[in-house]
Amino acid sequence: MKKSKNYYFSTRDLMMMAALAAVGGVAGTYINFIGDFFQSILGFAGTTQWASGLHVIWIMLAAAIVRKPGTATATGILKGFVEFLSGNTHGLLVLIVNVLAGLIVDLVLLPNRDKQPGWLFYMAAGLSSASNIFVFQFFASIPEDILTLVAILLTSGLSFLSGVFFGGFIAKSLLNSLYKAGILNEPEYYPANKNLLWPITILIIAFAITLGTGVVYLNQTSIESGVQVTGNVANPFAFPGNVPTFNVIEISVNTNGVNRSFTGASIKKLIDFSKPINADWILQVSATDGYSFFISQDEVDSNPDLIITTQEVGGRMLYNIVGAYSSKAWVRGVNNIKVIGSGQFEINGRIDNPFVFQPEVWTDQMDSTYLNLDGDMVKMQGVALRSLWILAEPLQAADSMEIKGIEANLDFPISGFIDSDEIRIFTWLGPDGMEFVLGRMNGEVLLKGIQSIEIK
Repeated sequence: MKKSKNYYFSTRDLMMMAALAAVGGVAGTYINFIGDFFQSILGFAGTTQWASGLHVIWIMLAAAIVRKPGTATATGILKGFVEFLSGNTHGLLVLIVNVLAGLIVDLVLLPNRDKQPGWLFYMAAGLSSASNIFVFQFFASIPEDILTLVAILLTSGLSFLSGVFFGGFIAKSLLNSLYKAGILNEPEYYPANKNLLWPITILIIAFAITLGTGVVYLNQTSIESGVQVTGNVANPFAFPGNVPTFNVIEISVNTNGVNRSFTGASIKKLIDFSKPINADWILQVSATDGYSFFISQDEVDSNPDLIITTQEVGGRMLYNIVGAYSSKAWVRGVNNIKVIGSGQFEINGRIDNPFVFQPEVWTDQMDSTYLNLDGDMVKMQGVALRSLWILAEPLQAADSMEIKGIEANLDFPISGFIDSDEIRIFTWLGPDGMEFVLGRMNGEVLLKGIQSIEIK
């Protein structure tokens, strides 16, 4: 009789890892929503780290259920790809973060793989969670002063505690509940297979992916030709190309709870030099990793701390937007600043507060995803439809929206959007200027060319 071949990961193992990675990758976007909400209230970036443990809980669950060296790393790779392909605003960095998180879990748990998870399980969760701070800081800038370093360490401590709580205690509580309910069979703890060829191979591959992705990211964010200032302007140019020298200014802004100094050129001066053609406009700031964000004309005119800095990374120049009111507009690796005419449409009907939708007013509530427009996946920023409903203050009898487009209208009952941020109004910069698209965060387009919204 022919003996069947035993693979390192069984089909059950692979399905479990894939399922947890998929759920964790999709959930990561909504966890970011929660973190951004608290950041907008409390006012500094470190506050988002209280939820960082929620990102690693899926990796910890996979490691505890499958219980084979390399499980966490493989799950981290899968989860990173899911987040990257779903349009995570951090681009390639999110892949590095997840792979490193999985590597740390596997390495910390390696001595304990044949025993019931103990204190090393909590340590692995905490270190895995805190590692994201150092990844983002490494690819942004190395701390230049002791106060910034202390702030980073304090933020890392908060992230570590979040990992211990969510990735450690909550993960183990969930596992115990699943065991008691009979959904999962509680594993027997016996000496594991001493053959480490497969886990070592997985760890080497993960390290190569992390290193390779980091190199690609640095290459993406290095802009030899500078930043192109384009769009609806009379004088497009490249910064800092062959143009008159812009005065370098120094600003002091609060990041991670401490005041930090930056030097660079004023965005207002750059835009004034480009000579916008329209009286009303908005900036779209884009980076080489695909991330983009809007900055309003009002902020450009009123925020003296809004500057573009120059940073040398690996012998190449990196251009970053800093000092913006929204942390989402602190864009790394900028390669294009586009001036576009400001679009808008009216929201009226059975409401107490009719208003005009202007995307620049809603930038802090926007999030991005890729939408399928005529076969092309286009990355867009969008605001939740229910946020517009709430601001409009509908009358008690109002129960639906009629969203009017150029070629069609769409009736949308309140039950279809009031309990979720899934359906959004996205802003698209098409060949004919700014357009508005109704779509879902999963990439589905519902209606293009929005002209107005009537609440009925």
